[in-house]
Amino acid sequence: MDTPRTIAETLPKTDAAGRPVLAALANNMVSPLAAPVIGEPELVPLTRADPHGALVHRGTLVFLLAKCAAKLFPACRFRVRNSIGPALWCTVDAPPGGGAAPAPDALVAKLRPALDAPVQADVPTVFEPVAYGHAVARFER
Repeated sequence: MDTPRTIAETLPKTDAAGRPVLAALANNMVSPLAAPVIGEPELVPLTRADPHGALVHRGTLVFLLAKCAAKLFPACRFRVRNSIGPALWCTVDAPPGGGAAPAPDALVAKLRPALDAPVQADVPTVFEPVAYGHAVARFER
């Protein structure tokens, strides 16, 4: 029996303009690059230039921001809010029950290297199915 292929093994790493492929449309469904190729699907590479690819990029960036903020500032509440245009608007609220939120310059000084490290190391995002109740409990910790 053949070893299952992933979408990443099937598509080029960049498009013709040199933009990195972030995900794919597999039979018109947005799929991560780590997804297995089942059968002979029609695969369309997605980059940030595509609306679907831009959403994948935003979702991954928000996930990474939230992960790093929770690790660096566990007592604070981190939020990513909607903004006008392609930017993200993030806030960090003071810890409940007192204390101060980190100053913006200190926040960026700590977040930036924490964000850059997994990107530079090309650490993959791993998808783990979790029941809704368990996911809520994880976020409430």
